[in-house]
Amino acid sequence: LSIGDAIIITHPTSHQDETRIVTMVLSNMSISISSPFSSDLISSTSFHYVKKPKTSKEVEDEKQSEQTKRRRKKEEEDKLAFGTYAGNSTFTYRVRKASAYGGYKIVTQKVDAGGEGLSREKLLDM
Repeated sequence: LSIGDAIIITHPTSHQDETRIVTMVLSNMSISISSPFSSDLISSTSFHYVKKPKTSKEVEDEKQSEQTKRRRKKEEEDKLAFGTYAGNSTFTYRVRKASAYGGYKIVTQKVDAGGEGLSREKLLDM
């Protein structure tokens, strides 16, 4: 629950729904509501709550933060994909040795990619 949410109870004696707005959250066990219920609730009563609707500004901020998060994740994945093996000027890969025991040889080539790095397609062609 948070400030602005609505609490809905079904009153145990009158069996009518009553709705109150949360004005303050004191702890995880206690809240303050907009007005008292029609009569004191002596026994514990089940309740439902409805979240406060988001304003258009909050929705816009949430969308923008989600787009920023996706963009950062994509940039990070691209950096991980190209970072150590395909920098702007070098390309490192391994070649299998033709010997009795097998093994690999690491080859580093200098590459001129015009300053923008290599695309994945160009890496596959090498």
